[in-house]
Order: sequence, then structure tokens, then C-alpha cells
Amino acid sequence: SQLVHSSRGNTITVDAYNANPTSMQAAINAFNGDTFILGAMRELGDYSHLEHQNIVNMLAERKAPTVLLVGEEYAKTTSPYLVFPNVDALCSYLQEHSVSGATILLKGSRSNQMEKALPLL
Repeated sequence: SQLVHSSRGNTITVDAYNANPTSMQAAINAFNGDTFILGAMRELGDYSHLEHQNIVNMLAERKAPTVLLVGEEYAKTTSPYLVFPNVDALCSYLQEHSVSGATILLKGSRSNQMEKALPLL
């Protein structure tokens, strides 16, 4: 992962290349920030729904203040969080709802192209 400081005063931990259940859980547990922007984990087969629900449950248990989720896999979960079908929809949201002064975890499988959101953070 990479640490980025943005012009909006955000500190962003970026891992837009790898996301499997183990790495996602480890990143959430290790992260001490207030904003989670997470893309779907791909190629999980039959376990996809369960693993995405586990991530949502982890975030809820942590009482994460801000969570934005990207991907159809999250749309199928029972989630109190905003879910976007793709990163372009997330970017549209971020253009309208600026994030500043936050500590952000930006993570997802490569196919999500989560790095597209960086210029808006």
C-alpha cells in the first residue's frame, strides 16, 4: 500500500491492486482512520456474498464513521452504507460531497480501478 497526502488535507492509504478477504480484514483491523472507501473483492466464487457481508459486518462492529462501498457484490449485502455500482458512480458522488481533513483507507481489487477516485480525495 501507499500513503498519499492530498491537497484537501486528507491522508490516504491506497491499495488499489489487491483485495481478498484476508488482506481486506487485515487492512480494516490495522487502520486507525475515519473513512473507508472499499471496492469489491473479485474472484471469490461461491463465497463472494458471505465474504462481502463479513466486511460490512466488521465495519459496522467498528462503528466506522464514513464508509463508501463500490461494486455489485456489496449491493447484495445487508448494509447500512452507501454502495455505488462502480468507481465512476463513486467519483460522481465525491464531486458533490467533498471529503477533507480525513484519514482514508482506499482499497479494492484491481478491476475496480479505485485509484480513479484519488484526484477527488
